[in-house]
Amino acid sequence: MFHDLYEKKERKLIHSLDDNLDVIEAGGGIGLISMYIKKKIKSKKLIILEPNERLNNIIKNNFKINNLINDDFFLLNYALSDEANQIVEFQKFESSMANTISKEVLDYNFKKTESIKVKTTNINKIIKDFNLENFQLVLDIEGAELEVLTKNNTWLSNCKKILLENHFETKRLNYINDYLIKKNFKLVEKNENVFLFSK
Repeated sequence: MFHDLYEKKERKLIHSLDDNLDVIEAGGGIGLISMYIKKKIKSKKLIILEPNERLNNIIKNNFKINNLINDDFFLLNYALSDEANQIVEFQKFESSMANTISKEVLDYNFKKTESIKVKTTNINKIIKDFNLENFQLVLDIEGAELEVLTKNNTWLSNCKKILLENHFETKRLNYINDYLIKKNFKLVEKNENVFLFSK
């Protein structure tokens, strides 16, 4: 953060989110992108998912320090999956920014420190629980994107924009991009491995 590098690619695309649509953000981390999103959408709902309980406390503190906690801010201690109400293994690595429920080891995953069990939710359940109509999705879930986007995804009809950090090799990255285009999204901006799709 000191060198303005942390989440720089994502921050450059936040300006293209819609001011007037609720946002579901999966993979809240320390809440930096979450705060940029909340400043952008102001009084619209921001629903953040972060399965690492320690990071949940950091997100809350960051929002409190920046006077961003209000009635439209929701922080859920769940992992996003294509299935709700499952208990899954959550892998923690040396960098808490690379934690995941994905079983794949990505090239920046260094030493795994531990695994814990976490509860999952899915986007269809979030839509129902929070009475969402149209919304935007911000995904940074370290390799679990494929399942979330391509399975149990009736919610795609309500989703207007997807900001996606893609952690896959070229073949699967292209598969996800092509899949979203077939679902009536257009790739409107790209910054290295971060993509913004819009309807």
